[in-house]
Amino acid sequence: MKNKKNRQPLLFWKLSLSFFILIITMLFMGCITYVLVYNTLLEQAKKSNMRLVQNAMKTVEGSLANVMDLATLLSTDQDIVDFLQISESDRQELIVSMSKLQSNLPVIKDFNNLIDGYFLYSMENHSIIAPQQGFPNGELYYKRYYQYGDWDYFQWESEVLQTHSYGSLLPSRTMKYGSAQEPTLIYPYPVRHPVTQQIIGVAFFRVNSNRIATLLFPDFSANDNQVLLFNKNGEMLISLNGEQEQVPEGLYMAERETTSFQHTINGTHMFVSYCVSEKQNLIFTVATPMTVIQKQSSDVLRVIIISLIVLCGASMVLASYLFGRQHKQLLRIADRLVWKRQSAWKYDGIRQIDDAVSGLLFDNADLSTKVQEQKSQIQGILFSRLAAGGFPDHAALEKFVRDMDISIWGSSFRGIYLAFPENQLSIQLQAVLQAIMPYHDLLPCAVADETNRFLILYQNDTDDEESIADLFSNIYRTLLNIYQVKAVIYIGCACDDLLYINKSFESALQLLDVHSNNELDAHFLYIADKSVNFIRYCYSIQEQQKLINLILVNDLKGIDQLLQEIYDNNFKDQSLSASMQKLLYAQLVGTILNCNDDSSLASEIDNLLQIEKPKAFFAQAGNLCRTISLQIRKKSENNADKNMKEILEYIQENYMRYDISLSYIALKYHMSESHLSTRIKKHLGQNFQSYVEQLRIKKANELITAGTLSIQEISEQVGYLSPHSFRRAYKKVMGYTPSQFPRG
Repeated sequence: MKNKKNRQPLLFWKLSLSFFILIITMLFMGCITYVLVYNTLLEQAKKSNMRLVQNAMKTVEGSLANVMDLATLLSTDQDIVDFLQISESDRQELIVSMSKLQSNLPVIKDFNNLIDGYFLYSMENHSIIAPQQGFPNGELYYKRYYQYGDWDYFQWESEVLQTHSYGSLLPSRTMKYGSAQEPTLIYPYPVRHPVTQQIIGVAFFRVNSNRIATLLFPDFSANDNQVLLFNKNGEMLISLNGEQEQVPEGLYMAERETTSFQHTINGTHMFVSYCVSEKQNLIFTVATPMTVIQKQSSDVLRVIIISLIVLCGASMVLASYLFGRQHKQLLRIADRLVWKRQSAWKYDGIRQIDDAVSGLLFDNADLSTKVQEQKSQIQGILFSRLAAGGFPDHAALEKFVRDMDISIWGSSFRGIYLAFPENQLSIQLQAVLQAIMPYHDLLPCAVADETNRFLILYQNDTDDEESIADLFSNIYRTLLNIYQVKAVIYIGCACDDLLYINKSFESALQLLDVHSNNELDAHFLYIADKSVNFIRYCYSIQEQQKLINLILVNDLKGIDQLLQEIYDNNFKDQSLSASMQKLLYAQLVGTILNCNDDSSLASEIDNLLQIEKPKAFFAQAGNLCRTISLQIRKKSENNADKNMKEILEYIQENYMRYDISLSYIALKYHMSESHLSTRIKKHLGQNFQSYVEQLRIKKANELITAGTLSIQEISEQVGYLSPHSFRRAYKKVMGYTPSQFPRG
């Protein structure tokens, strides 16, 4: 009996511990329930708000589209009037339409300050009609879109387009232009004849993006709140704070100047964030702040939290009551409990949680590494641009120095190529950076140019070739001793202005071309002298891209003209060395190979490389280009037959767009306009314009029968710019006017 009394306190404490563990378990389960319910509610709130986000995106895109619609109607300039060849009455009609459209856009203000410049490009004779206002040096930039996982991103590419080359370099409609001189948007837009409705040219408008904020929404303010970014499927990808510089993989930009509008759409507060990228183009994102989504779930979460607290409190009160009344029975039950250590699977669970957390930390570090790699790639592009002489003035050069975070202090500069033989292992940029790290003041920047070839910038107060030779001898020994690789260093001529450092890099590249076949043990260092004057072949990146474009669009005359220009530039007034001649031939053949995927032409390409005389080589190269171009055209036309069903479906879905045209669809589906017209007439028994008008009039009859819209509203919905154009087309198809349509 005494032993039982002694055991009761022990059992009491065991039972108390059990209740404590039970309460902790309930709290833990409550927290898990809270998290699960919170995430569920958050997902539901996100899905319900995605519709509002998408509507907001359409609002922004619609505003931009309306801006450009309005821009196309600015026909008061005499150049545009002459280009359109319109009568005074048609001109007045355009001005009236412009006024009506402008009155229907209350969110757009100060439109007269929007357009900075324009020019008109004629599709008939491939020339510029109006003067290039706001387009200095004819320099345009375009962006090419790519996909990386769920993200859509882009990479900037540039061309300096001359007046006669627009016809071969006009991009597809999926690209937008942007100017590098000022923060602007460059929009291409088709120009139609107001009577025939045929596209007769392209108008390029230069829009000032600094004023785009006041054009989209009237209230404007800075925003530092957290926002959500969504992918095209409506799933949240990442949450960003306006003050942070976090960006997901594949979307790094060297320059981010982000600003946001605040606007309320259907009772939900939205942020329209936009930034001007390094190439000065506008990018915008519509997002819902995290606080909005959380607010929609707060009431339900508050009820859940209160319920959990009440449940835990009631459980504790009930447990205390039962323990007070039934403590003897509970003690007996506790006495029978088996007390032992927790099972091993619980510890395995803890280890799994630890592994998961470690994995998350590793993924975060890996993401940071990839972002840094993206940054290094962009720095490499910018530095390569410096080496190629791509900066027009000192202001642009100073901006580059700030972006690259380079300390420029010297008065003498040299461009250096550091190369490794191809038979050695691939050398990482990090190894070269480690080797030049002790000389960072003299060598502030180095980037990878090609595999096993690097660009280095040298600066100093004075130009002493002996000191330069000692410096790079030390770097050569460092690479040899630590990484067991032998480098060859080509040092360009001295330059006293960093803006013209490309001349030094050119002389270094000339040294590399001439001495690249020498035995490595003979020399490891070459220094250019001002008196050395190597004649390098002339074949620019722009000419390479133009030749590819001419082959792809089957412009046989343009191919012959361009090859003749390349021949004249290299062999008419100068004589290339044998090595330079071989390099030019290899570069031309490489360009042609970019357009060829037919293995049957391999023997012809091999024979082309065996030709030594320039005239014979260029004649054979022209024949090969024409053969490849004709093969591409034939393949494209064969594919067009397979795509005809898709083309007709596209017309049926987009006939109400007033800018739909045969030329646009031909460009979209990569075929000639004449071939597309022939295929449509063969399938439908009528031409493209008649088919589109038939679809529009059929839809118009349905809307007239409904009787809810005016003639002006119906004309806009079926794709006509004005009621006058609609009535003329309607009478042409039906034989009578819309007002005479029988409604009963």
